[in-house]
Amino acid sequence: MIILASMIDEPGDLVKFQTLYSLYSGAMYTTAFNILENADDAEDAVQISSLKIIKNLNRLEMEEIHDIKTKSFLLTIARNTALDIWRKRKKEPVSVEEVEMDGLAPSAEKIYFDKVSVNNLAEAIGRLDGIYQDVLRLYYVHELPSKEIGKILNINHLTVNTRLKRAREKLFKMLKEEGA
Repeated sequence: MIILASMIDEPGDLVKFQTLYSLYSGAMYTTAFNILENADDAEDAVQISSLKIIKNLNRLEMEEIHDIKTKSFLLTIARNTALDIWRKRKKEPVSVEEVEMDGLAPSAEKIYFDKVSVNNLAEAIGRLDGIYQDVLRLYYVHELPSKEIGKILNINHLTVNTRLKRAREKLFKMLKEEGA
C-alpha cells in the first residue's frame, strides 16, 4: 500500500484512499478470490483495483466513504478486474463460432442466431447492460454452468438463468430491429 499511497499528491486524497483501503480491501480481496480461486491472483486484482480507485478518487467525497454505493462501486471495480485477470489466464479461449448451445433443441431463435454474423452478435452483446454481458460470456464463451457463474458473480444460479433468458431475448429483439 505504501507504493500506492506514494502515487497520491493531495493530502486529502491520501487520507481518503487510506480510509477506503482499510475499510474495503478485505471485501475486495474476498470478491476477487471467489472468482480467481488463487490467493496471488486475488492480491494482484486488489492492487490493480486500487490503482483504478486512485485514478477515480475525485469521484468520491469524504462524506460518501461509508455509503453502500461507494462499497458497491469498489467491489464492482474488484470484480471486473478479477474477471479480466481470469479471462487472460484462460489458456485456450473459445471463439464464439465454436460455442454450441448445449441442451437446447433447435428452435427458431437458435436458427436465427446461427444466421447472424459473429460481428453483429459481438457488437450487440457489447450494447447490452453489463449484467447480461457477463452471464452471456461466462456461459457461452467460457462454457461455465449457471451455478459456477452464480459463484463468480455472487448471485443465485436461478438469477443467472433468468439473466441468460432475458439477454437472449434482448439480443434477438436488438438484432431483429437492425435487420441482421
